[in-house]
Amino acid sequence: MLKNTSASGHVSRALSLGHPAHFEKIAPKLFHALNIIQAYSALGRRLYDWARDTDQVFMEEAMEKRMGVGGAMVVCNSGNTLSAEVGIVAHELMHAVQHHAYNLMVQHPATNARGFIIHGRGLEAAAVTCQMRVLYEMKLNGFTRPWNDFMAGCYAFKTPEGKEVNGLEGYRPVGQSFAAAYKQAQRAGKSTDQAMDEACDAAHEAYFKNAGLATTYNNVYIKDYLHLLFQQGGNTTPPQPLASETKLHEMTRIGENEYLVRSGFSYMPKCDAEIFFGNEKMRQAFDYIETVRMMNVYGKDGQGFKEHMHKLVQEKNPYIGINLKKALEVMQDEKDPRTSLQILDDMAEELQQQKKPQQVFASVANDNRGQGKIQKRLHWPQNRSR
Repeated sequence: MLKNTSASGHVSRALSLGHPAHFEKIAPKLFHALNIIQAYSALGRRLYDWARDTDQVFMEEAMEKRMGVGGAMVVCNSGNTLSAEVGIVAHELMHAVQHHAYNLMVQHPATNARGFIIHGRGLEAAAVTCQMRVLYEMKLNGFTRPWNDFMAGCYAFKTPEGKEVNGLEGYRPVGQSFAAAYKQAQRAGKSTDQAMDEACDAAHEAYFKNAGLATTYNNVYIKDYLHLLFQQGGNTTPPQPLASETKLHEMTRIGENEYLVRSGFSYMPKCDAEIFFGNEKMRQAFDYIETVRMMNVYGKDGQGFKEHMHKLVQEKNPYIGINLKKALEVMQDEKDPRTSLQILDDMAEELQQQKKPQQVFASVANDNRGQGKIQKRLHWPQNRSR
C-alpha cells in the first residue's frame, strides 16, 4: 500500500476501496462509514463508486481542530464518532471530486482577497450541500441517526488529548433550510428529485448567508491567503477579482452536465456586507493584508499601495505594522488554540504596547526569489486614538 508521512512525522497508511479487506482492517470506522453512504444514499453510492474507480486515497489520523480534510487525499479524524464520520466522508469526497475531476480547488495567485474568500466559501458551500443531501437521502431510506445527530448538534470528535469537541453545531441552520425546502416542495406535489433539487439550492444559499460560518472560515482564509502570498507566488502578482457565479456553480458539479445546485441558483456574495457580516475587524485584517500585497506589487511609491495605505490610515486600521510573515508562522502552529484574527489582534496589541512614535510597515517583496525587503515608516497623527 501507499505510505504517507503526516505533519507529526508518523508514517500513516494510505487506503483505497480497491483493497477493501486491508482498508477495513486499518480503518474500520472510516470503511464502515463509506459503506453506509453507498448503501443508503443514491448520491453516496455515486461518490463511493467514483472513489473506488479512481483509486481515491483515504487516511484516518488524529487531528487537533478538524473533522476531515478533502482534496488529493481524503483524511478523516480518527476521533470522529461513526455518526459524524458518515457526513464528514461525504463532505470530503465532494472536495476530492472538486480537486481530481475539475481542478477547482487551486487558488490562482492572481486572486484578490475577497475573490479568495468567495472561492473558498464556494467550495465549502458545495461540499456542505453534498453532505446535506447524502444525510437526508439516508434519512428517507430509513437510516436516520446521522441526520438526527447532525440536527441535534451531536456531531462530535475527540482531540488527540481526549477533549470532546462539538464539530458542526454551526451548520444546523443549513440543514434546517435544506429540510424546510424539501418539505415545502413535497407539500406542493413535486417529485422527490425536484424536492431534492430545491433543497440543495436552499442549502447552498443558506451556507453563504450564515454569519457564523463566514467568520469561522474567514479565520481560515486569513492563514490560507497569507500562505498564497508568501509561499505560492502571489506576493508580487497584481490582484484580480477572479470569483464568479459560473465558477461557483461549477464547484457543485457531480457529473457530465449534472450539478448539486441548479443553474442560476448558485449564490454569490456581492459586497462586504455579505462577506464579513459586519465584522469590521475581519474586514480590516484582510484590507491590511491586501495593502501589504499592493506594496510588494507596486512598491512603496506605487499608486495602488498609496491608495490602500491612505484608506488604512484614515480608518486607524489596528493591524498596520504587523509582520505578516511572522503571523503566518504562528497561524500554522496547529497547537495554538487562537483563531487567525485573535493572533493578529494579539500582535497588534503588542505593537501598541511598544508605544513607538513610528510604526514599521515592512514586508518581503517577492520572497520566493529572494529580492529582499521593502520598508515604509508611517508617522501617525498626534491625536490618533484606538
